[in-house]
Amino acid sequence: HMPQARKASFGQRASNAAAQRPTQSEFDALDTIETQNTPENVKNVWCECSVHSSFLESDVTNGAILLQISDSFARIRSARRSPYPERVRLKVPRLGLDIWARTVWHRHFDTGFTLETD
Repeated sequence: HMPQARKASFGQRASNAAAQRPTQSEFDALDTIETQNTPENVKNVWCECSVHSSFLESDVTNGAILLQISDSFARIRSARRSPYPERVRLKVPRLGLDIWARTVWHRHFDTGFTLETD
């Protein structure tokens, strides 16, 4: 009797995990390291966004989920574990946002940005 080959489910698990909206308790349980640099008037949201940067004179676009936003701050979660460059372009079509941002902190898959309002 030959054992049956199991289907690889890595991609499926990764996409399912990224597509699930965190519960309010998960938002509340965020590490205090990041919240030290987070404004108090931040709003919890859940919408797709893209982070645009340059690397070796090439444009790079990474898809992400916008988790928090205020007039001066944005927090995203992406599949990218490495930090973003110091300055990026953050685009959130659902909110009509297309703005330059500076990376403030990066931890695991989350990144905090200050938004340039000039």
